[in-house]
Amino acid sequence: MRYFFLILCFIFLGCEKETPKFKEYYFDLENFKNPSTYEYENLTNPEETQYWRFSSNEKTNKLTTKTYNSKFEQIELFEEIFTTEGSRLVLYQPIENKIKVKTKVNQGELDVYKWSDLSPYKYSVTYFDKNYGQTIFEKEREFISVDSILIMSKKYECLKFKGNYSFIFKEENQKYNFYQYSYYVKNYGFVRYERFYPDGESSILELTKIYSEKEWTELKNKNLSRE
Repeated sequence: MRYFFLILCFIFLGCEKETPKFKEYYFDLENFKNPSTYEYENLTNPEETQYWRFSSNEKTNKLTTKTYNSKFEQIELFEEIFTTEGSRLVLYQPIENKIKVKTKVNQGELDVYKWSDLSPYKYSVTYFDKNYGQTIFEKEREFISVDSILIMSKKYECLKFKGNYSFIFKEENQKYNFYQYSYYVKNYGFVRYERFYPDGESSILELTKIYSEKEWTELKNKNLSRE
């Protein structure tokens, strides 16, 4: 009987070691009490490099992400709330020509990132597109594996996910899909994606630098003053 219990202990310990603690690899609210900005260089097209400015509110458990393009123009606003089960979508707004697109989060499809779920999950929003009319945008995420990755000249253990993206154009009765692999590491969260489009084109976005709020403001103002 003693040996039976020892075998059980080894089994459980082995399973615990193999199962990653997903939350440890996601963004940490504590890190963004003072806002900071990640520079994600587009390795396939430098003109599509992005800057993600993160700020958190620990009282409401919310994380806000403002995305800027290489011209330092804001192109997206993303708000999520951390719960006991994971991160859930509060607001997603594309910004076109400095105008925020009004969107509606679809209830029942709010999951951005789950702390311990191996099955696929998704979030979606509905909005009016000036070219296609009523549109549903949805993103589904699925855990793939524990891997390793080289980021900012250092090797990290990472979690690899597959994301499926869909734009459903209701009035046109059409659908556009693409997919990507996303990588998350401890202390940083999201660090890289490899995106693949249906026409065979691809795009790689990778974390290359992190700015404090002061550094980000100086960088943005310096570049905007050149225009």
